[in-house]
Amino acid sequence: MRAISIIIIVLFSATVFAQKKDKVQDEPVISQEEKELIRNGNDFYNEQNFVEAEVQYKKALENNPGYEKANYNLGNAIYQQNRYKDALPKYELASKIAKEGVNKAESFHNMGNSYMKQKQYAQAI
Repeated sequence: MRAISIIIIVLFSATVFAQKKDKVQDEPVISQEEKELIRNGNDFYNEQNFVEAEVQYKKALENNPGYEKANYNLGNAIYQQNRYKDALPKYELASKIAKEGVNKAESFHNMGNSYMKQKQYAQAI
C-alpha cells in the first residue's frame, strides 16, 4: 500500500511540474531593451507627449510584434492623437493576444470607444 502511495505522489508531482513547464514556454520572451522602450514610452505618455510615446512603443514592437502591452499602449498613444481608426488594429491585436480577462476587457473597451469617436455605433456595441 505504501508503494502505491509513493507512486501516486511521484506521478502527481511529475504532472504538476510538466504543466508548469508548458505554461512558462507559452509565455513570450520580452527583452530588457523592449521593456526599457515601453518604460520610455510610458514616461512620454504620462507627459502627454503622445507622438514620442508612439515612437517608443513602435520600437518595442519591431522585434516582437506580438508584445501585448506594447500594442495596447501604442493603441492608447494613437488614440490620444485623435487617430481612432489607426488605434483600432492595435487594440484588436492586443485583445487577441491577451490571456487575462482584464487586459482583454480593456482592449475591447477601447475598441468600443474608438468606434464611438468615429460614430460607428453598431461596431461600438
